[in-house]
Amino acid sequence: MAKERLYAMAAGGALEADTTFNIKCHCGGNAPIKPKSVKGYGFSKKGGPAKIVDILETECESCKTPITVHVIEGDPGYTLISNNGIDSLYLPQGSTSTPVSALSGKQRKKIIAKIQKQIGK
Repeated sequence: MAKERLYAMAAGGALEADTTFNIKCHCGGNAPIKPKSVKGYGFSKKGGPAKIVDILETECESCKTPITVHVIEGDPGYTLISNNGIDSLYLPQGSTSTPVSALSGKQRKKIIAKIQKQIGK
């Protein structure tokens, strides 16, 4: 049986500091990313076009689950995730935007509508 693999998104801007950035695992542990593997990333304006600039592999130090991290350029803020026709917000790890859980329902709906308009949905 194949080992479970997790996928995460990280804001590239969070990886600019010369310190290790930890991706949070579902078990509560950390999966470290060393900034040297992502040199040269710029911090783009929040809300600007987001593109994946690198895909990194790491693993949780606690449970050893492998994690694939999609690094998104700069700090794009919220991204839209669609599952079974239901759109919801996701905040890449390391983003400086307000956590989705701290937004009111009205705020979430407004942000979702804005993103849907931007992508022509």
